[in-house]
Amino acid sequence: GSCNAGSTPVGGFHLKRANENTTGFLADGGYELVVDGMKVDPNASFPIEKGVSHTISLAVDPEGGTNFFRGFLLRLDPSSDTDATTFLTSLDPNVESDLSLCQQFPGVGSLGHIANSNKTAITGSLTIPADVPSGDWTLDVTAVKFNTAQEGSFWYNTAFLLQIEGDSVGPPATAFPTASPVASTPVPSSAPTVAPTLSTPAPSSPPTGSPVESTPTPTDSPTEGPTTSTSAPSSPPTGSPV
Repeated sequence: GSCNAGSTPVGGFHLKRANENTTGFLADGGYELVVDGMKVDPNASFPIEKGVSHTISLAVDPEGGTNFFRGFLLRLDPSSDTDATTFLTSLDPNVESDLSLCQQFPGVGSLGHIANSNKTAITGSLTIPADVPSGDWTLDVTAVKFNTAQEGSFWYNTAFLLQIEGDSVGPPATAFPTASPVASTPVPSSAPTVAPTLSTPAPSSPPTGSPVESTPTPTDSPTEGPTTSTSAPSSPPTGSPV
């Protein structure tokens, strides 16, 4: 096989057959690409959110009339300076990631077959880190049905457009405004509450104590004055006639 972009994966190290055929798109062979349970439309870009692990599968279309494929290649081209060699991974025993044939293409991620046994589906994971620039990437998908001297070479290929999206600086920017109002709210609330409480008792105490102290002073002076002046004139008239 090879890791060339487009519909040429059966060239290279494969023995070319006399009746070699490039027979069309994936749908023509009865195959489909599925991401997170959704069939990918080859005529529209498919959104891929960054920072999330997406399940990606090449499978026989139940309505396509084909019951197997033997070889395959998923080739992820970031079309930028991004190194995508580790973005496609798989735990499927029939799948190999970061193919040696693709390492001659810097930054290209890949999944390929280990053996040419009949398969109905293979599964892997596509994870784009959050700090990777957004943009449109190409995922070339090839399914090989036959590649023998007796059966010939028949393979199907479709280039899917993936729209890598998601803003890596979004969450930090949202967190800062949320924390700021919470910290400033308690400061203005406590100051007004303390100020009115201290000023209310201060004016009430002086008026109450002042009238009580001034009332007894004028009452004592008038009572003693009249008692002393009345007894003085009574003594002289009594002694003069005797």
